[in-house]
Order: sequence, then C-alpha cells, then structure tokens
Amino acid sequence: MHPTRRGRMLRGMLGVLRRNPRYRLLWAAQAISMTGDWLNRVAILALLSSLGGVEEAGRVGLLFGVELFVRMMPTVFLGGLAGAVADRLSRRALMIGSDLIRAGVVLGYLLVDEPSEIPLLYLLLILQMGLGIFFQAARSAAIPATVDPADLGRAYELAAVTWSVILCVGALLGGLLAEVIGINGVFLCDAATYLVSASLLAR
Repeated sequence: MHPTRRGRMLRGMLGVLRRNPRYRLLWAAQAISMTGDWLNRVAILALLSSLGGVEEAGRVGLLFGVELFVRMMPTVFLGGLAGAVADRLSRRALMIGSDLIRAGVVLGYLLVDEPSEIPLLYLLLILQMGLGIFFQAARSAAIPATVDPADLGRAYELAAVTWSVILCVGALLGGLLAEVIGINGVFLCDAATYLVSASLLAR
C-alpha cells in the first residue's frame, strides 16, 4: 500500500475514535481485553512446558497441540449461538458479564501447579475462550450503535487492525512479563485486563 494512502487510512480510523466517544470506549475495551487473551496464551504455554517436563519434548508438543485445539474449539461450536444471543440480550451486559466471569476463570489458573491438574487448565481455557466468543459477538453487533453511519466502515476496519496489532504486540508483551513477573503474575495481569475492560464498558 502506498504510504500516502496508508496514512490517510490511519487518520480516518483515528478520526472515528475522536468523533465517536462511545465507540472509543468500546474499542478501548476490545484492545485491553484482547491483550489479556494473548498474555494468557504465552503464560499457559509456559505453564504447560514446565508441567510437561522440559526433557520430554514429545509430551510437551502434545500438550501444546491439545492447547491449540481447546483454544479454537469454542469458536466452532459456539460461534452461531453467540451471534443469536447477542441479538436478543443487552450487548453491554453480555460483554461486561463475559469480562467479569473471565477474570474469575483466569484466576483459576493459579490453582494449576501439578501435571495431574492439566485437565483443569484445559477446562478453564474452554470456559475462557467460550466466554470470549460471546464477548466478541456482542462487541461486533454493538459497533453500529456507537458510531455515526458514515463512520461504520472505518470502525470495523479499526477493529480488524487492532486485532492484527495485538496479535503481535500481546504475545511479545506476554513473553516479557512472564520473564519479569512470572507465570502467575501474567495470569493476574490477564484478570486485571478483563476488569478494566468491564469498567470501560460500564461507562
């Protein structure tokens, strides 16, 4: 993409945030919540590696494969249901409830400290990702009510760009935090992101 066109697109997306304060809060909640998701991913992989045993490469690889399957599975089974629920219930309440419950679920990872508790970790991950599907469905459905019609396309573009940026930055940040404050510290930060997101949505 030509730099001039790229700059014009960026200014357009930032203009959406400036002109639409309700969307600004929704976008900030999305960014913070998604950052928590990626902090969580790095911490879970580090935890599985320690529980699986660094000398058992095959076992750790299997644990990582199951983790990815478990992480993606709720999208397959709950995607359609989440959209229908978001159309029938209060979207703000659905997002806030999802954030608050996910904060509690993430704190449950602190209980996993033995190999025999790995199934509990997977169960918690299913709950966290399943709730995230409902959050994302409600967030996407809420965007048209938070922006002027002329800004709707840019608002969806900004949401997509935010996902891509956080995919990279969130994983890197998760790795840095795991090194500095440890795996449990990352889980605490993850829970905090959901609480901050919920507070923004409540406004």
